[in-house]
Amino acid sequence: MEQKIAQFISTRELIDSKDKLLLAVSGGVDSVVMAHLMASLKHSFGIAHVNYQLRGEDSDRDQELVEKLALDLGVTCHIKKFDTLKYAETSHTSIQMAARELRYQWFEEILSSTSYTKVATAHHQNDVVETMILNLTKGTGIRGLHGIAPKRGSVIRPLLFATKEEIERYAKALKINWRQDDSNNQDYYQRNLIRNQVIPVLKQINSNLEFAFTNTGQIMEEIEGVLTEKAHAVGQKACSKQGDNVHIQLPLIMAEPNAIWFELLREFGFNMDQINAIRDSTENANGQIFYAAGFRLNVDRAQLIISPLESIKGGGFSITTSKQHSWSYHKRTWSLKTAARTSYQISKKTTTGAWDLNLLQFPLQVRAWEAGDWFYPLGMSHKKKLSDFFIDMKVPLNIKHQTPVVVSGDAIVWVVGFRIDDRFKITPGTETVLEIEVQ
Repeated sequence: MEQKIAQFISTRELIDSKDKLLLAVSGGVDSVVMAHLMASLKHSFGIAHVNYQLRGEDSDRDQELVEKLALDLGVTCHIKKFDTLKYAETSHTSIQMAARELRYQWFEEILSSTSYTKVATAHHQNDVVETMILNLTKGTGIRGLHGIAPKRGSVIRPLLFATKEEIERYAKALKINWRQDDSNNQDYYQRNLIRNQVIPVLKQINSNLEFAFTNTGQIMEEIEGVLTEKAHAVGQKACSKQGDNVHIQLPLIMAEPNAIWFELLREFGFNMDQINAIRDSTENANGQIFYAAGFRLNVDRAQLIISPLESIKGGGFSITTSKQHSWSYHKRTWSLKTAARTSYQISKKTTTGAWDLNLLQFPLQVRAWEAGDWFYPLGMSHKKKLSDFFIDMKVPLNIKHQTPVVVSGDAIVWVVGFRIDDRFKITPGTETVLEIEVQ
């Protein structure tokens, strides 16, 4: 076992000579064996144990075993107790997810405040099988089909070369003590159900199930690399960032398969069912809106526009002075300055507005536009409702929600990013210009 783990660590480049590891040890056979193997390989490490306080005295017995293990191995032991049930209730998540969040948050805190460089967990090949089956059952992209990565960020998994059976056989041969978590036998949790009911049936078909899934996962990981590279190349051509919005040019992605669409849209939370509906809408309808957690996608003629769901709220803020200054609002930097008309050159950028200072009434207000708002668009001699102006300008719904206005008295002097009001424009009679730039 020592030789196999040493080879796996070397092949996957999991640990180098400068690393100091923080081993996540629950007290179960997998993590206890990992600690013994790291000690036999002379790696520098400490142990971290989380007491979730979910199993009464059994949780305390787990902690005692881990503390004794650290003492026997001569390494530092970090212990943390959490009220996991309370955290799960307040965060509205499952107990398993709550436990996961708590432990990884704590691991990160230890890494940031100590000399440890990596966290090592005791996932093995059986965990890979369970993960792949669970992901496939729920529906997944290619990432869910390579199971558990040996290395991700600061977390490494040096036991992924071994099966549960091999780990237990090693522990028994060396007479290593560990704690058995009886909750693993309960089919209430999805992983337990797969472990106890599904995998035994599949092993009747292939007794080397773990090996087969591990090999498949490695192939999928390689395919993922090819797909990611292809999606990146498509994204470089088709996608652009404009403010908080991402614009994807449809003519450049329409011929691409769903796998590429999924890679482009998954980071915004869109699933495969939504992507199929989005593709259908590009052929049958325009202006359709799709929602994911935190994002809105608008099918707008020859492009997709993806925007954060957060839109500009009412209230805004006041500009009380014409003196040069800058501020932040709605994730943008605003700057104000004045200049003599004779030395001022009008900018063609839509993110810059300029007016005759003497025509403005302070304080100016910056707020979200509202239904019923109107102004005199530059170059026009009659007023126009903003809603009609946006329609004429073919402004997508996403952008409408993010468009603020600047108000002087009761008059809108700037629809930010689009047009100033003609009544406040710079003329030959202007003496002083006020300019606002938004970045």
